[in-house]
Amino acid sequence: MSYRSPIIVSNRSPIDYKGNGDKHGFSIGGLIQAMSGLLKDGNCRWVCYAGGGENDWAQCDTNHRIRYQEPNAGYDFTMKKVFIPKSPIHDSYSKFCNGFLWPIMHLTHPDVFDSSTYPWPDFDIADMEMYRIVNKIFSTATLEEALQGKEAPIWLQDYHLMMVSRGLKETLSNLGKDVPIGHFIHIPFPSTEAVESIISTDISDNARKRNAIRDVLTGVLGADLLGFHTRGYADNFVGMADAYINGLAVHDNGDGTYSVDYDNHSTRVIAQPIGVDTERFTPENLDGEISNQQIKELIDKAKSDGRDIFSGVERLDYTKGILERLSIMERLLESGHDFQYIGIAPLSRCESPGYPELQKQVSGRVEYINSKYSQNGFNPIELITEPLDFPDNVRLMRDSDKLFVTSLADGYNLVVLEGILANKVRQNRDRGSIIVGNCGCLDDLKGFGSEDGLVKIDPLDIQGSVDIIGAKSNGVSERLIDHVHEKKDVGAWCGGFLEALYQTSGSMQHASV
Repeated sequence: MSYRSPIIVSNRSPIDYKGNGDKHGFSIGGLIQAMSGLLKDGNCRWVCYAGGGENDWAQCDTNHRIRYQEPNAGYDFTMKKVFIPKSPIHDSYSKFCNGFLWPIMHLTHPDVFDSSTYPWPDFDIADMEMYRIVNKIFSTATLEEALQGKEAPIWLQDYHLMMVSRGLKETLSNLGKDVPIGHFIHIPFPSTEAVESIISTDISDNARKRNAIRDVLTGVLGADLLGFHTRGYADNFVGMADAYINGLAVHDNGDGTYSVDYDNHSTRVIAQPIGVDTERFTPENLDGEISNQQIKELIDKAKSDGRDIFSGVERLDYTKGILERLSIMERLLESGHDFQYIGIAPLSRCESPGYPELQKQVSGRVEYINSKYSQNGFNPIELITEPLDFPDNVRLMRDSDKLFVTSLADGYNLVVLEGILANKVRQNRDRGSIIVGNCGCLDDLKGFGSEDGLVKIDPLDIQGSVDIIGAKSNGVSERLIDHVHEKKDVGAWCGGFLEALYQTSGSMQHASV
């Protein structure tokens, strides 16, 4: 049997139609770019939520499939759209995924609760049951694809679908199909101690929370291969599974991986850090001027006035440490530093717990700092809540003296890699540095530090961060740029995971990426 292009399964869709026939938006998110190499041979199938609603429906055939072809970019693949009513998807996605799982899974260290905007994980058993139902719907849609045409491995993505693989694996086995199933978690995984510190505070509901977490853990253990960005996240997963699931056996394979045996099935657990699409960072994309007029004017004025340019590029999320970053910048201004901060922070998950309060606090803080330090119409903090598309986003990073990636906790954070590559068109003496908080990428970039332009801080230590940032640091080094180019291409990550999946499941066929 020959496996090649997988069936990718994710909550997010690479294409959501916006109406008017062929007008649509191709996502530039990290997951989509990570899979881009698989989307060009006409064989890849992608099972995804129909975020375009009736506009997606109008494009589908009778089996809810859409063949997508974009010759100029080389894309040729099929989407299987999963249609779910708004109420179930809201309860599953906005409430259980983003109101409970997201904050829980970012508890890699308990200090994150020192942030005033970090919400308490909001648990409701009804939301958990809706998550179970939505996962079942995705499982059914994936089964339809697995039984359609040439057999292919199944690759599940992230925390939205952690209860898909167990039931799917059992059903396929009952049908005599030995289909490899892989699952990659793109966000952090917390320690058992941190999770228990949350659960134990609410005695009235702690049993239900533990049962919910156990069900999610046993669900994901239906996969043959489970991947995380760092060994620490893999360790945390194995530790929590061992603590919450009876009858489970854990084996350290001695090669940096684990085997977790449960209910007559073995799951191999690995750490495999993601990469970035290095081929996009061409001189043509990096050398041009920023097309966004507002940002171009801010940069031009900062340069003419002799101010440093600081920047940040991320969603407006409490895990990104944006409020702490603003406090750090306020201290820098108090110390006499002269800079223009340009923050790109699109509004995110406005219906999920914690996000409206975050938006309110960040907006108020920006207004306060600007009212205190504005001069002749100049505001030191400019926060833009609209997305900045490629290549403008990396051109902003290129022009920055300091790029701030001050996450409180983050699965990997590809902005760090993008910021490194954005500097390659600048002369060594003119390159900026990258200020990095608690990101999984730091575990992957061990051996690089401030001498390479990678400046590490704890964003919750405001004065300590000010002292580090205020000290002299080098710009991004040539050896760091070379390392990212040579070792961190996303195609290698994608092909490597599929190769590991084939080997884990007993198939020795090679990935074609």
